[in-house]
Amino acid sequence: MNSLLKNHLLPVRSLGDSAARQQPCWEVLSCPKVLCPGYGKHAMECWLIPRTHCTNFLQEDFHLKLSFCLSCAYFRLRARMHPKGGNRFITDQIHQYNTKALEHLYQKEESFIEILNRIPDGLFTTDPDLRITYFNPAAEKI
Repeated sequence: MNSLLKNHLLPVRSLGDSAARQQPCWEVLSCPKVLCPGYGKHAMECWLIPRTHCTNFLQEDFHLKLSFCLSCAYFRLRARMHPKGGNRFITDQIHQYNTKALEHLYQKEESFIEILNRIPDGLFTTDPDLRITYFNPAAEKI
């Protein structure tokens, strides 16, 4: 077992609650993996960043990654510090991730619609009942 993985599994006792609240995981756990996407970031929690290097495999899926985070000493410390308890902390983190994922999805959809609006040919879409759901500007002119 590598030393980084051992650091994640050991209890974090040397920090007080206020220090842990202000320090990111890579500082608390003395993480040497400078190529990790979470390394050097103070504004975002490591479990919300895809493909962090906490384990020997890089996990893109948040919900699969969360199963490892549940055993991480830093994550458990942050859960203990939450004013409404550890379960509420986990719920809040899942909610925060889902909110960001939906925002990202809406941004992609808006970009896709912008592309469709710029197509010079008439374009429309229908639902399974053949009701028109979208017209681009060129289709409106036709």
